[in-house]
Amino acid sequence: MMCRLFFHPDERLEPVAIDQPLTAGEILPIAGGIEVIHTPGHCAGHVALLWRPGRMLFAGDVCMNLMGLADPVGFENLKEGRASQRKLASVERCHKPTFAAG
Repeated sequence: MMCRLFFHPDERLEPVAIDQPLTAGEILPIAGGIEVIHTPGHCAGHVALLWRPGRMLFAGDVCMNLMGLADPVGFENLKEGRASQRKLASVERCHKPTFAAG
């Protein structure tokens, strides 16, 4: 949809080469470990990245916040996208902060 707004409707974008494929459940060996979560819906290969030590989720295009949290414009598959939203909403918090007594 966005490509149709900003580019000629018949113009195709060149594919991007993938340097390193990611696998659901894989822990990337950076920043103490970043978990790959497969979140199809926006597109079939969409992933979110969970950095548990820092309690941060990089959700990508699973949802948008434009005048309220909502589905992003351009889900390829609404059913899969909503399932991905539920999957991320159920991710348990971990590494709760601890405070030193003193």
